Amino acid sequence: MPALTRNIAPIASQLAAMLVLLLPAIWNRFPLLEYDTGGYLARWFEGTLVPSRSTTYGLFLAPGSPFDFWPVVILQAAAAVWIVGVMLKIYRLDFRPAGLLAIVSLLSATTALPFLASELLTDIFAGLALLALHALVWHGERIEPRRCAALVVFIAFAASTHSATFAVLLVLGVAALLCWLFKRPLLPGAAVVLGGVLLMIATGRHVALFGAILAAAGGAWFTLGTMLSPLWNNQVTLGGSPASSTVFMRIMEQLGFFSALGVVIVFIAGAAFGRILSVASGIQAVETVPPTPPAETVPIEKVPARTGPTITLPFRRARSEDTQTIG
Repeated sequence: MPALTRNIAPIASQLAAMLVLLLPAIWNRFPLLEYDTGGYLARWFEGTLVPSRSTTYGLFLAPGSPFDFWPVVILQAAAAVWIVGVMLKIYRLDFRPAGLLAIVSLLSATTALPFLASELLTDIFAGLALLALHALVWHGERIEPRRCAALVVFIAFAASTHSATFAVLLVLGVAALLCWLFKRPLLPGAAVVLGGVLLMIATGRHVALFGAILAAAGGAWFTLGTMLSPLWNNQVTLGGSPASSTVFMRIMEQLGFFSALGVVIVFIAGAAFGRILSVASGIQAVETVPPTPPAETVPIEKVPARTGPTITLPFRRARSEDTQTIG
């Protein structure tokens, strides 16, 4: 019996939390609608595409239409409760079953979460996707593999519901990737590649200078990083030990993979940097040309009609024929 109670209590807590989130829709006796809800729903019935009106969310709404869209808001509330539970677990605040219900109730009283879960709109997925991305990027090691896969699917679905959600997730994903590179040995190589790309595509002086400096910094790291890395890496050299057995091949590996490669990169970046500095900066001021005054218009002289003696031309008047009367 205690085991059965332990299994039922979390489910009851989750259902109660979902019920709290659905209170606005229950009070309204119908899921909340917005003026653009029909724009999403029409995608399925009209078979057309409209900017900022996701077909994915339209397909998500369509199956719930025969049931007055209650399955849609129930799934949205379930997703919100699930994400809140994941966040509580990764931060070790999992006071189930009472803790989840208490947190959801607090959020319902202080935020717009119940209204977002109760309305037929994509806004609920924007915030939930950000929390899911945060959980995966920063605390992925604390989440089970199956739950990680479920979070990835949920983030992909949320990104497809609105272009703004997709843009925010894309920017944060790129930022997370850059943060990951800063913690990895790939950073010097990434700096060199990015600097070289900037040098090739730069159309302005400052962008090209930044690319040259970035590439030079990456090259300097290739040359000096292996020698300086024991200072902060627990007396261990980054890059590992040479794999060759002979002294000559070990030296060649060190030169080819690190020292000589870094010198070549710094040399090329320095040459590009000096070439850019040798070009005069700025754009010379264009000499202003005074505006040309409009051409003077000469009035056309009115030439009077030529006057002279009037010539009378003879003409013959047509003579009408006599009318015959037949008596």
